[in-house]
Amino acid sequence: MNGFNPVLYLLAFALIWVGSGLTVNSIERIAKRLKMNTFIVSFVILGIFTTLPEIFLAVNSTVQGTPEISAGNLLGGIIVLFLLLIPLIAIAGKGAKIIKDISQVKLFLSAIAIILPTLFLLDGYVGGTEGLLFLAAYTGLIFFVERDSRPQKIENKAVAKPKKQKRRQINMGLTTYFGKLILGVVLIFISSDIILDNTLKLAQLLDMSTFIISLFIISLGTNLPEFTVGIRSILQKDKNIALGNYVGSATANTLLFGFLVLINPTGVYIKDEKFALTAGLIIVAILLFYIFTITKKVLSPKEGFILLGLYITFVVLEIGYTLSAEATT
Repeated sequence: MNGFNPVLYLLAFALIWVGSGLTVNSIERIAKRLKMNTFIVSFVILGIFTTLPEIFLAVNSTVQGTPEISAGNLLGGIIVLFLLLIPLIAIAGKGAKIIKDISQVKLFLSAIAIILPTLFLLDGYVGGTEGLLFLAAYTGLIFFVERDSRPQKIENKAVAKPKKQKRRQINMGLTTYFGKLILGVVLIFISSDIILDNTLKLAQLLDMSTFIISLFIISLGTNLPEFTVGIRSILQKDKNIALGNYVGSATANTLLFGFLVLINPTGVYIKDEKFALTAGLIIVAILLFYIFTITKKVLSPKEGFILLGLYITFVVLEIGYTLSAEATT
């Protein structure tokens, strides 16, 4: 089977699930212990940490000279987030409210940042200039978000200091969570390397482009951290953290896209004649999400079904195209 190991492939995705659970849980616990702003935690910190699989995949794919795998994964991740995970949260949770700290301006700027890589990839190539632009867009967005989300100063300064025993317990708890965080990161790194290697073999076995494989298969696997956040938020009946994380994770993909381009001196090429369909879907998904949520700041189950229907349509069209292409060869 050309060296492709399906058992190891599935095991790697399972490892990402476990590692993601450890990472997300540890970050949430650490943030709670340090009394950090909920919006900053969900949008920025969880947004970065839930993209760890994508980060490691970008590094590994660059080392192996296949950056298009990471590019496909990042674009596929946006589709998974806005047309699968967010709709499922809205449907399962009977509607999903956007965090009150996400204003229309923040949501608009986030949408622009998310769409940027797709727009510049329409000609099939992005280089160093575009990479710097992606980094600048994300950095500017986070600066604006962080400045706008700073908590007000507490006038009452007579706050009781924790006793030594309580401080010791807090420090011990933080040490435990940091240990779990490191373990989760290691598991994600190992599994991402296995996934990359077997994806190349699977693409060769099926005679499909690595970009398509990464767009559909890998993007589901590397978004397992977001699945973890979504499931936890539904069970805990707190969908705000999940939605804040999803938008933050999608914007973090722009940051990662910038790094991916910059660490590849020749830039990143997308060799897929159907890329216009993928690009159009991403742009429509972001615009629909923005339109649905700017008015009442709520994504209804009906709107969730509309977005989910787009995802199903896209998958059916891609499968149909692939089967017809195989039939003509």
